[in-house]
Amino acid sequence: MEALFNYIILFFCLIAIVITSGVVWRVEKKLDVSYKFLLIAIILFTFGVLADIFSNILPPWEWQKIAKALFIIFFTIGVFEMRSLIIGLEEKKK
Repeated sequence: MEALFNYIILFFCLIAIVITSGVVWRVEKKLDVSYKFLLIAIILFTFGVLADIFSNILPPWEWQKIAKALFIIFFTIGVFEMRSLIIGLEEKKK
């Protein structure tokens, strides 16, 4: 059952990578930077899922924890960039 969930999560990770990379190619400046960080975060999360799937093949090391830690770091940076962009747009309106 756990393997099934891992493959479902992997499937949605791949969809998220395709969609996010499509956004990266179509936007500019600060939004582009934000989505690049989010894309890196999603890719790292996907590596974590792959490490779960191949945990019996990989050497016994904490790949999943490293991938999760890097994911949350890059995700937070991406969200921070998005927040900065939105605040800048609101200031331009005023």
